[in-house]
Parts: sequence; structure tokens; C-alpha cells
Amino acid sequence: MKQDTTLRGRRIKQGQMVFQMLMAANRDPAVFTDPDRFNIQREDNKHIAFGYGAHYCIGAPLSRMEGQIVFNTIMNRMPNMKLTDGEAHWDPAKPNSRVLKGLHVTF
Repeated sequence: MKQDTTLRGRRIKQGQMVFQMLMAANRDPAVFTDPDRFNIQREDNKHIAFGYGAHYCIGAPLSRMEGQIVFNTIMNRMPNMKLTDGEAHWDPAKPNSRVLKGLHVTF
């Protein structure tokens, strides 16, 4: 017996191909305030960068710790660092993912 499902009001038939849009991940305006703005200090950040559930990345805690060490070290060594244009620059050559190409700073 075939079993269809519904996702956000859309019927998906059993066996039907579904394509995920990685560029849309973590950018739902119903979840994130100003989702297109790069904000490293975003509060209540329910992102899915490390996966979810059974597919949650086992290395996530290590990655978070490494990120904290890197950013704290950079800020301690360059306390006057500021964004020059206030914009994150994304790589348009990567249409299926959101890849940071540049973040222009001065120090």
C-alpha cells in the first residue's frame, strides 16, 4: 500500500523525488529575525548547520570549541577589528550552498 505524506500543505507521493535547497537552510524568516543578515551574535539560534536528530554531527562540540578559540584569539589580538562595509560577501559560484567568500575588515 502506497503512503503519501503532506509537508507544509504540499502533498508528497511515496517515491516522489524531493530536492533540498541548502541555501535556504537557516534562513526561515519564521524562525530567524532578519535571516539574510550575517549576525555572529544571533540569539536563540536554532540552526541546522550540524544536522539534526540521528544525523547530528558527532564533531559539533569540537567544532564549536575550535570556533570559540579562533574567534576569541582573533579578537584578543586585534581588538580594534571592524567590518569595513558591514556586508558578508557570498560566493555566487556555489549555487547549491551558501559559502562565505569574504568578510572585509580593518584593524
